[in-house]
Amino acid sequence: MKKGLDVHSLAGVGILTAVVIALQVFSNHVALFGVSPTWALVPIVVGGALYGIWAGAWLGLVMSVVVLFAPSTLALFFPVNPAATIIIVILKGTSAGTLAAVVYHLLKKKSSFWAVFLAAITCPIVNTAIFSLGANWFFRPVWGVSNEATAFAFWGVLFGVIWINFVSEFIISVILSPTIVQIIRLGKKRSA
Repeated sequence: MKKGLDVHSLAGVGILTAVVIALQVFSNHVALFGVSPTWALVPIVVGGALYGIWAGAWLGLVMSVVVLFAPSTLALFFPVNPAATIIIVILKGTSAGTLAAVVYHLLKKKSSFWAVFLAAITCPIVNTAIFSLGANWFFRPVWGVSNEATAFAFWGVLFGVIWINFVSEFIISVILSPTIVQIIRLGKKRSA
């Protein structure tokens, strides 16, 4: 089957878009141990693997738009620096989806399992790395406090939360990788 914007691909990406929106809205409002890990990374990896790099980028962008309207984004980041918030959130989600799809498509001929596994862990790594770098670069000067001890404690807590969130997303991706492999195999059989 030829790759591209055929009806099957558009329908599949449309369904995954709805799944990403639903999972991200759920993630925005349900915290585990004080953090809200992103469950939407799994369908982003599936979409990028099944439908191509453009689908991974699109699904990452969709997740990003939902994250922009998350209560934590609106309360903590948007009031401080709206432009930086938009840049960081859009860049992290879109890049995570794009790079996960690139990893999958570079490795799929060697091993579909390793292609999926590495794509699945690429997604939370890129998502968290871009957020951490952006938060440090754009928000650290604004959120800085008067003395070093308080600043150290504040940033320790912030990056501790980011680390817990990353570990949660990473574990979700690793645990669900075998399931993702099966979904991709079934998706490819249906499109063949």
